[in-house]
Amino acid sequence: VQVTKGPIGNKGPRVTTNISLAGRLLVLMPQNDQFGISRKVEDPKERARLRKIVEKVNVPEG
Repeated sequence: VQVTKGPIGNKGPRVTTNISLAGRLLVLMPQNDQFGISRKVEDPKERARLRKIVEKVNVPEG
């Protein structure tokens, strides 16, 4: 699980099973087979290069 919101008062932290791994230039969501590339990457060639790299990533089940 991944914590999405910290504890408040007597309630525990909010958690999710939808894991997202955020980096400087992209976000990888392995359980949804999705990813997002930052808008800071404006060059179409660089966006395509990052997309190819992420599409080659083999995320194991579980």
